[in-house]
Amino acid sequence: MLGVALDYTHLAREFARRHQWAIQFRPKFIYNYEDHQRLADAFDIVSGARDNVELGGKPLVITAVFTHEVQVSEQQDLGSLKFVAGDGSRVPMFDWQIELPPPVFEVTGVGEAPRRSYKAGRKVNFKFDPRKGPVSVKWTLGQDGAAPTLFRGPT
Repeated sequence: MLGVALDYTHLAREFARRHQWAIQFRPKFIYNYEDHQRLADAFDIVSGARDNVELGGKPLVITAVFTHEVQVSEQQDLGSLKFVAGDGSRVPMFDWQIELPPPVFEVTGVGEAPRRSYKAGRKVNFKFDPRKGPVSVKWTLGQDGAAPTLFRGPT
């Protein structure tokens, strides 16, 4: 348990440093596994640890569920796609709360998509094949300039 507490404290410090937030350590801080995991995931994203995953020559297949109706162009080769991976969340950090925007990842490369329109709720598989050209993955927190927000809050 001590190792996890030290890891959480380290992640909190580094996350705060990257965003230039002044947060003080509080020794009687209480958090749970989900808080630790959300902070670790957010830190991986802002530090670039999830970018450019090694595909080992295998295609990257992404299953997306559309939240609204989408028209896929007649051109079958894709250049890049952005995906919102879930919802935003709040993570306690000592006497503070961090509001995390939803994670977004952009895949760039030679990809294939079906040619038609899809209604909201429809699942579609997009395939990016590194054998046809380089595939890169870039993760960010939020889209359109959204950033994590720090505010005073109960823990």
